Amino acid sequence: MNKIHTYFDGQIRVTVTPHEMRMSHWVYAPKVEEVSTGYVLLDLTGGLWHLLEVKEEKDLLTLTLLQYPGNSARISISIHKDERLLYLEGKTYDADSLKRELNSRC
Repeated sequence: MNKIHTYFDGQIRVTVTPHEMRMSHWVYAPKVEEVSTGYVLLDLTGGLWHLLEVKEEKDLLTLTLLQYPGNSARISISIHKDERLLYLEGKTYDADSLKRELNSRC
């Protein structure tokens, strides 16, 4: 079952799609998109990144992720309201480059 939440007054949608990695080990991978345009900011569906938390504070949305199987450090990805950029460890990324960066850590 997909879980869907919206942020920034309905501008951003975060969908979490669970998938089973191995016997009863589930990863809840996020997909982040603009509601009005359908533009995908980030799609980690089917991958190793598990969404732990989403926090909205004023004009900043922060996603906290953990890489399966969970023996690595958590990472935080930030999205500023009205931007199509993602922030990780002080660097800006578009959707494709961030996905490449995350995959290189696997």
